[in-house]
Amino acid sequence: YLSVPHISVSRKGRFHGPIDDALSEQGRERNVIAVVPNFKSGIELAERSDWIAHVPEKHTAQARHDVVTFDLPVATPALAISIMWHPRFERDAVHAGLRDLIVNVCRQVVEATNR
Repeated sequence: YLSVPHISVSRKGRFHGPIDDALSEQGRERNVIAVVPNFKSGIELAERSDWIAHVPEKHTAQARHDVVTFDLPVATPALAISIMWHPRFERDAVHAGLRDLIVNVCRQVVEATNR
């Protein structure tokens, strides 16, 4: 795992992230040689190379059949999903309904993932 070049997926162009923090706690590090802005680009680059791209499993369905997937060898923190709105929308019924819908969908995804 550590002997193979890695692709970082980061909208902000970061080479270092939670995987690197987890590896660092073990006194290890990976060799990130490319950064791409989204999961699709990470998969496409991995398909054309011998590199490892870290993408959520649900995104690997679009990968070629000869692409190998595996769980991370380190634990990383769960992602926090937040929604924010301007105070003027606090009492807006339509906006409140949209917020509730977003929260309910996120809860369903989390529950389905934890099964």
